[in-house]
Amino acid sequence: MVIPSYNPGKLLSEAIKSIHMQTYRNYEILIIDDGSTDGTREWLENNADNLKVKYVFQSNAGAAAARNKGVDLAKGDYIAFLDADDIWLPTKLELQVKSLNKGKGEYLLSFTNGVLVKGEETLQIIMDNLEDKDKPTELFDLYAKPPVKVDFNWNFKIHSIPTSSILVSKSLFQDVGGFPHLIQGEDFVLLQLILSKTNAVCLHQPLMGYRSHSNNTSSSLKKR
Repeated sequence: MVIPSYNPGKLLSEAIKSIHMQTYRNYEILIIDDGSTDGTREWLENNADNLKVKYVFQSNAGAAAARNKGVDLAKGDYIAFLDADDIWLPTKLELQVKSLNKGKGEYLLSFTNGVLVKGEETLQIIMDNLEDKDKPTELFDLYAKPPVKVDFNWNFKIHSIPTSSILVSKSLFQDVGGFPHLIQGEDFVLLQLILSKTNAVCLHQPLMGYRSHSNNTSSSLKKR
């Protein structure tokens, strides 16, 4: 798991907690801090062992550079990305690994539906809201419901794959050059490069929480 981090505040601890709650247990967590100035660097230096994470600090170079460095350091065959202000639901990785194994090589990329999270709601609140049918939950894909099998043309038209939901083959990610260094749209370009070589399998369950605010890592229009 690769987490790019830039001044995330207390939201980072919720992201880490959501990984440790995964029912799939064969993983490593790499946090690439991209020049944080809000105390995150010091917090990680003092707590990395207790948090069971590998932490690397770099001078501010943007989310693409942070994610790419994390992939270079990762030991696994598959890579999952989680922005420092987002969260995963407990069965996310287990269900994605099963979906890829079931495809028997047809898919080297998996992604999931998600919940739009407002403000600083905790993982527990998000999980409780999903279980309570009387509480309306806004899904990430309200405007576009993808098919189970997603190809290059579908994503080109819709652009509806949240970065914090993807699980992708490390070798394929590196073959296409990783995240490009662009002013905006780097996640979309990466996914199109990947989808030019493989189809993706989509899980319609909401298995991640995307925090909607002006400073989202994946939607920022300027280098932080």
